[in-house]
Amino acid sequence: ERQLVLIVENLGAIFAEKKGMGRKGQRKFRDLVQSHPFWTILATTQELFEDIQVVLGDTAYGGAELRRRVREESGVNLVSPPPANTRRTDKLSKNDFEIDFEVLEATCPNGQRTRTTGLSQGKSGQTRRWFHWEGEQCAGCPLAERCTERRRGGAHRILLSPEEEEIRRSRKEWADPELRQAYRVRAQGERLVHKMTRHGGRKARQWGLDAARQQAYSIAMVNNLLVLAKALAAFEQGGGSQELAA
Repeated sequence: ERQLVLIVENLGAIFAEKKGMGRKGQRKFRDLVQSHPFWTILATTQELFEDIQVVLGDTAYGGAELRRRVREESGVNLVSPPPANTRRTDKLSKNDFEIDFEVLEATCPNGQRTRTTGLSQGKSGQTRRWFHWEGEQCAGCPLAERCTERRRGGAHRILLSPEEEEIRRSRKEWADPELRQAYRVRAQGERLVHKMTRHGGRKARQWGLDAARQQAYSIAMVNNLLVLAKALAAFEQGGGSQELAA
């Protein structure tokens, strides 16, 4: 069998929405390639899509190390719910202490500051930063009994997570109301995707794009009918007699 080798430069410009194929042309080209699988395409491009600045992910992608690496390596801000700030006892935790990572200064809940800090390596090999308060600073503190690890002479210290700065950054970011609203929009889309995959939209049952599209349209139609049925049921239970708005 013969193979057609197609060599292309600036593929991104060819696929461009305004001056190139656009989405409709891309769809036709994809159908052609899949319908006649004797193509081999070698292409170069500077970009296939516009620059991505923010990605909204779920908690599975919310790890501090992953967030930091994505931002450093690609310049993309990965937004997802941060680790929960839970408190099981009335004891103070490291989250109650303010940390200035630029000047490496920590402030305790009683207002005592320290720049006595260093790095330690745990059994897992991860490097963690600690801050230390001398006993003279902690003497007479009303929060002493609730404070963190107590050292000899009444001193105290806190041990931070290896990704403490990123964790605190993500929690501060998550407190932004505009960001939370944008994430709610993502959640709505995720529910729709879940409904599609739940009713068989994860895998095509037949070969060919036409069959796959027909399957997707059928699943979407069923889900739309379910939404309409629930709305009608709620309307009737409420005793409404007016026509439902479109």
